[in-house]
Amino acid sequence: MTGLHRLILDIAAPERCPQQRLALIVPAALALLLCCAVTFPLTSTTATRSLSTDYITAPVQKGPLQHILHEQGRIDSSDNYVVASECEWTKAIIRLIPEGQWVEKGDIVVELDSSELQDRLRQREILIINAQAALVQAQEVVRLQKLENESAIAKAQLTKKLADLDLRKYIKGDFPKELKAGEGAVALAEEDVTRARERYEYVAYMAKKGYESPSAVEQERISTLKYEQALSKAKRDLELLVKYTSPRKIEELKSLASKAEQELARVDKTAELALANREILVTQRESQLKNHQDYADRMIRNIAACTIRAPLTGEIVYANEGSRRNEILEGEMVRNRQEVVRVPNLDQLEVDVRIHESQIEGIVNGLSASITLDAYPNLLLNGEVTSVSSVPTNGTGYNYDFKEYDVTVRLVGPSDQLEGLMPGLNAKVDIHVAERRDCLHIPAQSVVEIAGELVVFVNTDQGIEHRQIQVGMKSDTGVEVLSGLQQGEEVLLGPRTNCSEQIAVLREQFGSETRVDNIGG
Repeated sequence: MTGLHRLILDIAAPERCPQQRLALIVPAALALLLCCAVTFPLTSTTATRSLSTDYITAPVQKGPLQHILHEQGRIDSSDNYVVASECEWTKAIIRLIPEGQWVEKGDIVVELDSSELQDRLRQREILIINAQAALVQAQEVVRLQKLENESAIAKAQLTKKLADLDLRKYIKGDFPKELKAGEGAVALAEEDVTRARERYEYVAYMAKKGYESPSAVEQERISTLKYEQALSKAKRDLELLVKYTSPRKIEELKSLASKAEQELARVDKTAELALANREILVTQRESQLKNHQDYADRMIRNIAACTIRAPLTGEIVYANEGSRRNEILEGEMVRNRQEVVRVPNLDQLEVDVRIHESQIEGIVNGLSASITLDAYPNLLLNGEVTSVSSVPTNGTGYNYDFKEYDVTVRLVGPSDQLEGLMPGLNAKVDIHVAERRDCLHIPAQSVVEIAGELVVFVNTDQGIEHRQIQVGMKSDTGVEVLSGLQQGEEVLLGPRTNCSEQIAVLREQFGSETRVDNIGG
């Protein structure tokens, strides 16, 4: 190092210009790297440092190894009868019986403030009375409209019927009668004309004989003219009746019958629309009344729900969830479906814990557990895992990606040992996940992961060596070694601190990596 030291001093000399210093830096760097390579040679089996006594080590031991998971939870009953608030609104607790009090089925345990709901009910009852009156009025209007419709339709039907009868009466009665009278008048006139002509001819003949006077002949001639005019008039009247008077009368009567039929259709449609409008109003009034009644019934149910009664005989336990927001106290607010009290079955107690997803491996039903309580620190209870959730629970807010699994541990043991335990007590649970009766194991702080390989650093007579190992069971007390180490060898604790340079070289040797996790050290 004397030559290297001299070279460094030469570079730092004040009389050196920057160009000269730059020319000397490259040789100095190469010399420094060569010295490091000679001083710290690294292979898979050679020593990395000679002063092995400078490190804290732990021996590779052979013997029993346990994987115990330490969690915290709260005692609960596996057979709780939960009483939740059925009130749809969030209400304050105005009366609450003491926790732990023994109650009979039907006793009042919690009362919520229902004054606002009662005010709403009274207001709604007034609206119900008004809606009932409006409905009765609308129904009466419908009844009157039906009567008006019946009267108008009956009148229109009568008008149409009379028009049809007038038409049929004229066609089948009046017209044939008038036609027959006209034809009779023509026949009588013709008979009169015939008789008058015969009379005129007779008088004229007698006048030629000298038996009648010329005045008599003239009188008969005038009489014959009168009868002929009467015949002509009868024929004209008959022709007018057949060609003009009768067709016109028939058309008039048909028009009246058609108008009567149209008027009946109009009246019927108008009546239908009027009745429909009145019935729609009734439907609206019924709907309004039903809405008011439903709301009133809803208020009645919610007012009744503000009085919470014991569902069965037993000891009352508040359904506190461990947070101030959900604490059951007088004056606190209770939301809809929030659990308020429970009646637990004290013969079936359990502890509910949550285990992070990184530690859930190996947690199955049937594992044994040891349980201690904060309230009874000298009491050691036994437990058994009875339920492991298959779906994790997400965190909230910034911890949304934090996933935990719900695990239930049932308390087992003699009844006298469990006597007096109450739900809600804080408990520490040690779950016995796995056990090796005789295995090689080392502290977890001695293992480091490099580019996907598990490596330890062993203190040997030749110095510090790195070893690639395979591990089995992992616990907070140690790691099972399957290969790579032997009993009695000393491994370094915290190798990331003491062997950082060697780890960097091994990382390059094993290949690039994007993640280096430390199991323990």
